[in-house]
Amino acid sequence: MRRKITSYYYLILGLLLCSAACQKTEQIAGEGQDTYINFYNASEVLQQYRSYSEQNQIIINDSVPGARNRPQFSSTDDFRQFPRHLTGTDAVIDGPAGDIYWLPMMADTYRFTYTSVNKNYLVDTAVTLLPKTFTTQYLVESPEAEEAYRILTVPVERKGIAGKVRVQVVNLSPDFGNLEVVRVGQEGRQIATDLPGDLSFGSYSPYAELDTAGSSETYGKLVLQFRKSGSSETVLTAAIDAIPKSSHTIVFQGFERETPRRIKTGDGEYEQAIVAPNLRVKVRRVF
Repeated sequence: MRRKITSYYYLILGLLLCSAACQKTEQIAGEGQDTYINFYNASEVLQQYRSYSEQNQIIINDSVPGARNRPQFSSTDDFRQFPRHLTGTDAVIDGPAGDIYWLPMMADTYRFTYTSVNKNYLVDTAVTLLPKTFTTQYLVESPEAEEAYRILTVPVERKGIAGKVRVQVVNLSPDFGNLEVVRVGQEGRQIATDLPGDLSFGSYSPYAELDTAGSSETYGKLVLQFRKSGSSETVLTAAIDAIPKSSHTIVFQGFERETPRRIKTGDGEYEQAIVAPNLRVKVRRVF
């Protein structure tokens, strides 16, 4: 009987060890993946001139080897985020509610380097990712010079509040100026909120908590208007589903005017490009 029990013991132990060994886990920065990041490429040159989007990547820590540490943006669509989809095979992806997909990483300090055509360096930044947090990072042209870029790192709060829709606004238009966002009801009647009234380029607002009560008069939507600070002229309008406990990041992006830019194509080499006006709003649900 003892020999039989011992045999069963080793059989079960062997099966457990085999199961552990056979489980394949994809990792970006080692074990202990407990922080999440999403990258968003808002470069108008790289979007409008698709030939410049080839091998447009993010390099995570120069010293980390492996193609998996070189996330690459799509060159075929305007919604240029990474990870690009929920079931992708090029990254480990956590899929919460909403349309922002997350790359899980180990909490640590990283250097993220964005590249243009043929992996040419554009701009980089060092970021500390804290445990159990969600972060979005945006690449955008900078108004400082025709070849300059800026990276904006934005903390995301994935939580909901009963009866409310939470809204965070990011201003990524290099030439629009300061941004005001207002909520309107039936016939354009303005509704008091704590949406941003003077949001500068390259910055983001605190979360505004919008009451879903009264959304029936606007067909179950929260209607937001975007204008220059101090102006009454509406430039763009966006509608968000009035789903209680949902949370969104709204990205205001694009150039207001036709703008000359230079894109890096080699070591010390640039090509001239003209960016067409293309102001637009992207609503990104995060919860």
